[in-house]
Amino acid sequence: MVSLILALGCFLALSAFSYEGPVQVVRFSDDEPNGLGFIREGAGHGPLRLLACDSLLYLLARLDHCAYTFDRRGRLIDSLRLDFCPADMACDDEGRLHILQYRVQPQFIAVYERGREVQRREFDIPGNRLITEICFSPTAERLLLAGGYTYRLVPGQERDILFAAGERPGRFHLTDTHIRRIQDTWEVEFTAKTSSGVVGPVRLEPLERELFQFHTDDRAGRIYILGTSIQTDEEGKSYIARRMLVLKDGKPLTELRGIEPGHSSYDYANRDIAVAPNGDLYLWMTHFSEGFSEILYFKARPITSLRN
Repeated sequence: MVSLILALGCFLALSAFSYEGPVQVVRFSDDEPNGLGFIREGAGHGPLRLLACDSLLYLLARLDHCAYTFDRRGRLIDSLRLDFCPADMACDDEGRLHILQYRVQPQFIAVYERGREVQRREFDIPGNRLITEICFSPTAERLLLAGGYTYRLVPGQERDILFAAGERPGRFHLTDTHIRRIQDTWEVEFTAKTSSGVVGPVRLEPLERELFQFHTDDRAGRIYILGTSIQTDEEGKSYIARRMLVLKDGKPLTELRGIEPGHSSYDYANRDIAVAPNGDLYLWMTHFSEGFSEILYFKARPITSLRN
């Protein structure tokens, strides 16, 4: 079970936002009555993609070539069987699923609406870049990503052409983000752009051997950054640790620690973590030794009044 540690730190702003949980909303195993079986994170197929919208959860099972839809309480609503190996998935404002395929040529994006494929757009990759992710910008533009850098799709003669369009955007407000190490220090600096101006810079103090990655933003303008590091336990064994930093208006709000990675999720842009538009957090976990997987729910709890 994921252990939840709210790091109180030294930030006064921490009193304004926190998380409750985690609570299990879905469990997957061979003997569960939902009939989904034990959905794995196959080492050769990468982990899954978990998405959270206002009322639905979307789960991409790459090993099974299937996309599942749940309500936010974990009840299975629908499933979509794919005739290709999916690489990633995004959802637009109309509830359509946009699924990326890059394992065979030509690479393409397939769009599904109500279980039917309604569009397929092939594209040519720029140079030797490996396109591994798909997302939507705050202006609802569909973008592809390679190593955190985004590419815009522009129609070509035979296939779409990709043009560089900056770094990883947010979901609602941030059009471009950047994390850099401050010279001669261990601190890093986060900056971002919106349609109306610049956010930051915000200084982040890393743990030992910690790397930061911008994850997403939410409807209220909160910013979510994942820190991944190698830590050592009391027995001297190394393990992967993750923590979620939540920012608002250029200041830290809270820090959520104990977000354990699954089998290999930290290698795949933290695809096992989904932040809902209201700030609720969902985490996909695989427990190989126990023979089951699960989706955990952390409830966002904005605090309107401060207590002494």
